[in-house]
Amino acid sequence: MKKTTFSPLTLMSALLILASGSANAGHWSSPPIPTPPAPDLLPPWDWNLNNSGTSWSYNPTGVSEAGHKLSLQAYSSTGDVANAADTIEAATLASYGTYGLGVINADTGSSQPEHAFGGSSFDDPFENMDAVLLSFDEVTTLQSVTIGWNGGYDSDFSLMAYTGSGTPASLLGVTYDSLDQNGWSLVGHYYDAVVGTPTAVNTGSTVYSSSYYLLSVLNPELNGAGCSSGQNTRTCASDGSNDYFKLLAVKGTPDTTPPPPGVPVPPTAFLFLAALPLIRLTRRAKAA
Repeated sequence: MKKTTFSPLTLMSALLILASGSANAGHWSSPPIPTPPAPDLLPPWDWNLNNSGTSWSYNPTGVSEAGHKLSLQAYSSTGDVANAADTIEAATLASYGTYGLGVINADTGSSQPEHAFGGSSFDDPFENMDAVLLSFDEVTTLQSVTIGWNGGYDSDFSLMAYTGSGTPASLLGVTYDSLDQNGWSLVGHYYDAVVGTPTAVNTGSTVYSSSYYLLSVLNPELNGAGCSSGQNTRTCASDGSNDYFKLLAVKGTPDTTPPPPGVPVPPTAFLFLAALPLIRLTRRAKAA
């Protein structure tokens, strides 16, 4: 008995004719791309820095989970330069339990109150200003900073956000006053932070969102406008004295922009995929 075979081209033509259908059967069309739902308004994430280590996870239930990471690295302007801004060197984060984190730099050691974020200015108004680099694993809008101790001292701080491209260049060996030329923007100077009470930040006309923030003691080098330095004093406003505090918590909201919806595969592509087995059978028949 003679076998009837069909060429692949014939099979494809037949499938396309079936797909197009008759006038009474309507026609194929690509399904509309669905409109993505509006993202849920997530509550701000709150990183409580009252445990030892340099990386923390946030979870509203208090149970550790992967993701939503915050890493910290301490720095201080302990690279002495005579009569000029001192350069930034690495420092050490120290945990003080429920009081939060302090910074131990190469010059002042771990005695009180120098074990906290501080910046003595006895001989050089630009020396030993402690800071911490906050590195989030995704773009975050920082909203508040909470200190857990100030020992009765002044507790003013300054905050910058990285707004450059890629990741920030190393802070080592540079000066605070050069950061604005390397992708950093001043978020603001904040005064008289109250122990245990969140201080609202990032509330100006420009709201910054970044994966990197630099938090330091009140730092006149970060923005010369309205700031001054002198022996035993640093100020960017009317008050001025040395600042000491321990960092207890930071709060922020993540960037929740959803990914674009998938593009549906055109029906013609499905028809081609459906025809592949028939094409294979036809070739086998010819070979037989």
